[in-house]
Amino acid sequence: MAPEMINIGGFNYVTNQKSHKLFCSNGYRGDQTDVFALGVILFALYMGRPPFKIADIDDLFYRLIFTHQMDEFWAPWDQFAAQSGFKISDDFKNLFMGCVTFSPLMRLSINEILSCPWMQQTMPEKVDVVNY
Repeated sequence: MAPEMINIGGFNYVTNQKSHKLFCSNGYRGDQTDVFALGVILFALYMGRPPFKIADIDDLFYRLIFTHQMDEFWAPWDQFAAQSGFKISDDFKNLFMGCVTFSPLMRLSINEILSCPWMQQTMPEKVDVVNY
């Protein structure tokens, strides 16, 4: 859940209590909110598990994203990937972070997502999709 969806109008819908004014929002912002969800889904598909357990500042990984502590966020995921026999590319990390940045206005647009190097190298050719 995007942060702007959790704290609508000063109420936190995860914890069912009043939000801090820093986290308040007006709610759903169309494509900007959907890009956050896209980033979470993309991460879960790529890593086999979601990037955080609950969309709440008390969740360690969610808080690391919120506070933009990227080295701390990626360290356990890099270790998990190494144990699973793969490496998380910087292109994927940049794409993910561009999708889930906490400021909706700073998130990548759909066109920027499609232009990202990770998407360019992993996108199948149209003929491959049609054949499949």
